[in-house]
Amino acid sequence: MRSAGEAFVHRVVLCVLWNNSWQCWLQQDKNGLFMVEEDWDEFVDDNLLDTDDILLFTHQDTMYFQVRIFKKDGKEIISAPLE
Repeated sequence: MRSAGEAFVHRVVLCVLWNNSWQCWLQQDKNGLFMVEEDWDEFVDDNLLDTDDILLFTHQDTMYFQVRIFKKDGKEIISAPLE
């Protein structure tokens, strides 16, 4: 994101394989751009993420990332997680 500069100043969209997406707002400080904590927390909660999960972010378009979610055992989550 640092190399993209001004293209990421406002927000990014995170999309998962089952076509849900989250708009995450960014804030800038002297060290760079950071996602607003509440937006990230919503993404984590909605996807029932654990500390051992692995996320793979693929840049698809300006401000748009495809996110693939893998469990600790390497199994990819391909549908919306159920509580």
